[in-house]
Amino acid sequence: VNAGGTTTYTLTLTNNGPSAANNATLSDPAVAGLSKTAIGACTPAGGAVCPTVGAGAGQMNIANLEAGSVVVPTLPSGGSLSFTVATNVTAVGGTVANTFTATPPVGTTDPTPATVTDTDTVNPIADLVVTKTDGVAAVNAGGTTTYTLTLTNNGPSAANNATLSDPAAAGLTKTAIGVCTPAGGAVCPTVGAGAGQ
Repeated sequence: VNAGGTTTYTLTLTNNGPSAANNATLSDPAVAGLSKTAIGACTPAGGAVCPTVGAGAGQMNIANLEAGSVVVPTLPSGGSLSFTVATNVTAVGGTVANTFTATPPVGTTDPTPATVTDTDTVNPIADLVVTKTDGVAAVNAGGTTTYTLTLTNNGPSAANNATLSDPAAAGLTKTAIGVCTPAGGAVCPTVGAGAGQ
């Protein structure tokens, strides 16, 4: 997934029986790096009945899903249901892991607990913007002019170790580089004669 982007998970619950699992609960906890934005339509099969959509306890909404309190009213043996969860990727790097769990009703044993985790690598995305201006529309032959160069990273990820280039151009000879002024946590390149300085 891309930093600052979106991703949609498809969650599917199946009861392999042999007993019904009416009033099983669903859980998809909040995790760092992901922010849920919407739950899609639920599609039941095999006699299952989807949770009620709404704001009350046990109903299908983001708060209840994250709290683990969404209740599946009817889930016979062989029944299933499926729905989607749309999310924004707030992580700027690393990985994000989303875990979905279904818990059988009290008194019913599940020999293969229904918990699954989807883990994705987050691709860093950085939007670098550069400006260069000497503030004038014309310069004098044999004279001087000073350019101000500004580099901004509009994110959402860091762009550490980005490289800068201002190639030689006919008609101009560079004579000095002024003091670098960092902002927003940036660190200026080291001043010196070595590679990268």
